[in-house]
Amino acid sequence: QASLAPGALVVPCIAILISRHRMTHLTSLIGWQGLLFLLAAWLGPALGRSEEDARTRRLSGLSGASNDMAEDIECEVCKEAAERFPKLLEQRPSSEAEVLDMVSTFCEGRKHGDGFDYTLEQEGWVVTELDGMHKLERKPIYRDSRRNVMDSFAQRDGMKLACINTVKEYESDLARFLWKKARSRGELNSTEISERLCYKISRACKKRRRRPRNRDSQTGGSEL
Repeated sequence: QASLAPGALVVPCIAILISRHRMTHLTSLIGWQGLLFLLAAWLGPALGRSEEDARTRRLSGLSGASNDMAEDIECEVCKEAAERFPKLLEQRPSSEAEVLDMVSTFCEGRKHGDGFDYTLEQEGWVVTELDGMHKLERKPIYRDSRRNVMDSFAQRDGMKLACINTVKEYESDLARFLWKKARSRGELNSTEISERLCYKISRACKKRRRRPRNRDSQTGGSEL
């Protein structure tokens, strides 16, 4: 049985109050400000819920596109992640657990806006689309009025998923490899990390590329 939204009861309640001539009595008890506050308390959740439902529908429509996007750009994102680890390890961690903690928080960050997807976006990386396939490319940073918040969210979501699929999902193996290199005091370069992570551990750059979806289901435009 469906439940009524709080806002659905507002009109009937007001109609009852007016029809029984209780409006004057009610305002004398709580005042007009109290009455307005009461109406806001009823209407607020209903309006907020409708906006939230609309946003949820928009985001659910992006989830499938984000998954396809992440699958297409896993190799590029993995290589970019590998470029960052030598600098992160410059402080020479004291244990494998410390390295694991660093790897496990790399993709999503420790707080909002601190993830690898935000880093890529700030550096000018964008996801382009051609014939139903996505590619990670770096472009000059400029404000494009054609891109809206949802476009930006979809791109960051795809980048984050690609990072999770190639880094976080293999955090134990990657942390063990990085700790071994750090403990040996040997030179740690991004090429070696990329070869190990992207081609051997996650195999992100050796996976068979997915087939593009039917173009009728694709959204227009060369850049999301």
